[in-house]
Order: sequence, then C-alpha cells, then structure tokens
Amino acid sequence: MSRLSKKLFYTIGITFLCCSLQAQSLDQAKKLYNEGQYAEAKPAFEKLVKQAPSNSSYNHWYGVCCYETGDLAGAEKHLKVAVKRKVQEAYRYLSDVYYQTYRFDEAAEMMEEYIDLLTKKKQDTQAFEEKLSLAENAHRMMEKTEDVQIIDSIVVDKDDFLAAYTLSEESGTLTSFKDFFQTNEPEGRQDLLCPCNRQRPLLPFHPIQINGQMGG
Repeated sequence: MSRLSKKLFYTIGITFLCCSLQAQSLDQAKKLYNEGQYAEAKPAFEKLVKQAPSNSSYNHWYGVCCYETGDLAGAEKHLKVAVKRKVQEAYRYLSDVYYQTYRFDEAAEMMEEYIDLLTKKKQDTQAFEEKLSLAENAHRMMEKTEDVQIIDSIVVDKDDFLAAYTLSEESGTLTSFKDFFQTNEPEGRQDLLCPCNRQRPLLPFHPIQINGQMGG
C-alpha cells in the first residue's frame, strides 16, 4: 500500500470514528433529555451547538436544558434561534422564559403562535389556552402598576425644625433669620429660614417661609 493510500485510509477512518462518537454523544444526550435529566444532557448539547451554531434542533435542545436548569438568558438566546426555524416546542419554552422574566406581553404573543401551530396540527390546546390567559391577565396587571416613591417624614416642633435636617458640607446650612443676622425683627421675619453655604458665601440666598409645625 502506497504512502498516499495509507494517509487516505487513516483520514477516512478518523472521520468515521469522529462521526460515530458524535452520533453516540448525541444519542446519549437525547436519551438524558427525554428522561428529564437536563443538567446531565446540557454539556453535550452545548458542545454540539458550538460545532453547529445554526442547527435548529441543537439550539432547541440546549435552550430547553438552559431553561430547566435556571439559565434563562441562555435559554432565551438559543430558543430564539429555534423559533426562527419554526421548531414547534421552542415557542412554548420561549413563552415560559418571557413569563418568568415579567415580559408578559411577549409571553402571550409567543403562546398564541404556539397555539396556532397546535391548532393547525389538530392537537389539544386547552392547557396552553389557560397559560395564555395567565400571561394576558399578568400583562393587564402590569399596565395598572404605578411607580411609587416613598418619602419618609417626621413631625417636629417649630423650634426644633432645623435639627431635623442633616445637610452635606457642600450644601451648607439652614439658619433662622434672627440667628443669622443677630437681630430682633418683627414676628414675620422670625419665621424666615436663611440657606447659607460657607464654601460659596457670596452666592445670593432666598429666605424660606415656615409656619406652625413642619414635616421634614
């Protein structure tokens, strides 16, 4: 046998061996997947996805493994690839990813598409109609939610009003008109506050009127 023939023989042999090992790896991963052992199947599918990034089945299987093991970001990325290639079950799982990440409108939209696929194949849709209803209700609730800012407050006597405020050094201080100017003014003047910034003493200030008990 010539040297060239030997090289060709070895090349073909290695190729068949690699294909056999990959097929064996895929079969083992699918078996684990079908048995619900997603964590165990995940490494094999991850390797297969890296070898064939556009393969719809690999992306679907790996995306489901990511979802079932709590990796929602990874699940979304790979399930989107499978959805683009119309892998039916990828729609359902991607809807679940959106629901788990509070994107209820997208979850409902994806579930609607999944139900349409089931309907075309005359498959039962009842359980998924219920999930669609949950997503739609959750979306409506989110639309009614308002951002609320809670500002803590206290009630203090007028004489202790300034003690309730702690300002940074850059912000300066608040002083009563009487104490600031060291003067006895009429009653109306005594109800004025004078902002004072020692770092920028030449800045103008605007007295602040206070009356009665104040909330800070």
